[in-house]
Amino acid sequence: MSDLGAGHIPIRPLSASPRTSQRPMAFTSLEFILGVWVAFLAFNAVLFLSVLGSGVLTNVSEGRPIFDGMAMMFTLTLFSLPISGLVFATYGWLAALGLGKFLAREPRKWVHRIAYLGLGFASGYLSSLVLVELTLGYPTEGAPERFLNPLHFWCAVTAALAALAGWEFASRRALRRNPATDTVVAATTTA
Repeated sequence: MSDLGAGHIPIRPLSASPRTSQRPMAFTSLEFILGVWVAFLAFNAVLFLSVLGSGVLTNVSEGRPIFDGMAMMFTLTLFSLPISGLVFATYGWLAALGLGKFLAREPRKWVHRIAYLGLGFASGYLSSLVLVELTLGYPTEGAPERFLNPLHFWCAVTAALAALAGWEFASRRALRRNPATDTVVAATTTA
């Protein structure tokens, strides 16, 4: 346990930081798991709010009551939670873990942000595409419509923002610790 100075009583012992000068962006398992949970919650919150906002704007522009047809929001949540849970539980966390280990030696945060945006976009697009193909099926003609479906891009952008939110949460929380002394740093990390 490290000494935090006079007057500071640690609530629990601080674990050794995996961050070194060679691996400045390495994270512990707990830091990673928290980031995955934040990404899962962010995906569902952003999806819900974006669909709600889109519905409200459409209703207002067409002169209908603001929340006309919003009962489908329950259905959206009924489907989005288990589907996104399945994605996160099967390959989402594994892809994020692999990307994190690959980028552990890269100190520039903008590289991590772009990489996690790309990972989220790709997993959101492919998950939506596969889900639609498996549930609805499509005839062999009309391939451009299948691949350019706005639903896929909506899910892709939502997943990209969620992956970025998960990484931002995990990295800000983790990088507050100074790897050299294993103490908590008062200042937040810089961009």
